[in-house]
Amino acid sequence: MRLDGIQPFDPYVDEAFMGNFPKSLTEPLTIDGKIYSVPEALSTRLMYYRTDLYEKAGFSEPPKTWDDFVKVMQAVNAPPKPTASASRAAATKRSGTIPTSCLVQAVTLPTPKATGS
Repeated sequence: MRLDGIQPFDPYVDEAFMGNFPKSLTEPLTIDGKIYSVPEALSTRLMYYRTDLYEKAGFSEPPKTWDDFVKVMQAVNAPPKPTASASRAAATKRSGTIPTSCLVQAVTLPTPKATGS
């Protein structure tokens, strides 16, 4: 028994309306050339990033694929390589004493570039 409980939207939407949506959103809603739903929401994803950190990690442009994104994030967020003073601090910490020279590590942050005004 066929109930035809789901009807296509084709009589209710025109090509101009559906043209507002990218095919990647409408293709999953189309069966045998008939539109059975319309996208409920559409949003734009943006990525903000610091070019100085990208360059320091060896990259010159944002990633284009998810795999590239993972590689870039691993490189940008990689912990700094231990220095001799950090190794000495770790060794003295194990012995229970920490010299005052190892208590403070200087961190240099890049100065933000001023944009035109």
